[in-house]
Amino acid sequence: MRPLYEQNLYQDLFYWQARLNGSKLNRTHLLDLFDSMAGKFGREGDRGVSRYISSEHNVVLIKDNKWYTPFRPFEYDTNCTAQETWCDGRMMFSQWAFERWTKEGMTFPDTLFFHDIGDAGACFGFGACTAPVITYFRQRLEMGWPHQMNPDNGDYTLLMPNLYTDLDRDAINGQWKPYTFYTYPWEKKKNKAFFRGSGYCNMWHRNKVVKCPRWHLTNESYYNGHGDLLDVRINGWDESGVGRKCPPYDPVPLREMPRYKYLLALDGVSASNRFAKLLGMNSVVLKEDSPYLAWFYRSVRQYEHYLPILERHPLDVLDVMGTYGSPQRDNELKRIVQNANNFAAKYMCDRAIALYFRKVLNEYKKLFDDMDGFIQGYIWPLVQAKQKTHVDFRQHLGRLRRQVAEDEAAAAAAAKVASS
Repeated sequence: MRPLYEQNLYQDLFYWQARLNGSKLNRTHLLDLFDSMAGKFGREGDRGVSRYISSEHNVVLIKDNKWYTPFRPFEYDTNCTAQETWCDGRMMFSQWAFERWTKEGMTFPDTLFFHDIGDAGACFGFGACTAPVITYFRQRLEMGWPHQMNPDNGDYTLLMPNLYTDLDRDAINGQWKPYTFYTYPWEKKKNKAFFRGSGYCNMWHRNKVVKCPRWHLTNESYYNGHGDLLDVRINGWDESGVGRKCPPYDPVPLREMPRYKYLLALDGVSASNRFAKLLGMNSVVLKEDSPYLAWFYRSVRQYEHYLPILERHPLDVLDVMGTYGSPQRDNELKRIVQNANNFAAKYMCDRAIALYFRKVLNEYKKLFDDMDGFIQGYIWPLVQAKQKTHVDFRQHLGRLRRQVAEDEAAAAAAAKVASS
């Protein structure tokens, strides 16, 4: 796992280690982070409660190998898995994965963190986050990506595995099953580039050469005469953005996708969720040049694990397929596929994902001074109370702030008396 940590997690940690310069974060930094996030995401949701604490953004406590969400408005430590109250599916998958791993004997450190399960990070602008946010995706820091909405400052985030989509999507209600790396005989594969998926488009930054890759390649496949090389369909698009009716959509399960020689990894709202799975199939992955990063992206390389597309012009996918189209270049393609399969088998398996998540939590915790004391003295009493209430998150946070301030004032007064 060391190469994966060095190429990804340690790069994420560099900003905070340089910023702290040997010092530590404390409980005030955490409370400031939670407070600022409540202000950004504290809009009203479907049930009249702040979406900040019940949807894509949440404060998570891990204590004694148990998972809690202490600031949810319905009740303290509401069990998201039991679905007693509305909870984002991505949060449920995170908790399902955590509980599966603990049942298998893995242990995790006691931690309190801001868990962002949105699409592009939660720290907007410099100085936005006083402590790290643990998230699924972040925007790349290189310049030049067309800007559409407020960009996240990726320096503030630590990337964790996306436990929602790094599972078998056929699994429902927590009935998880391990990856199946589907294959199909190479000589029988269709010489086409294949994609099926939702008609999502980038919201923050976007691709440099096309506005919406999924719309664009569907259009080229169905309407513009490239159906001999492209088999691309999406289940809906905004007709005002294309000017044509969305082509008929025929869903294809994952196990059937390796029938195609090339599989497209195209961004949706942000990074491609299926990229990890495609690396484990015995087809060549054609990956969009993307403005987003996921947890393992810095360990996979162009022409070694995949072929890049949509980086030079809107139809460079056809150039790539033409360049590698002759049977004489099959060995090069098979080498790329084998590299991708080896990477997926080693690092995309459930055990590796669990180890990486645990490493993120351990390294995150090292950035703080006495997180255990903060949890035991302030957060855990809230969880133990299991106080059923609809009190707004800000009031919970206000109580914590007052308690922390009173304790710090008392400690300062005691120190002053002792010194005199």
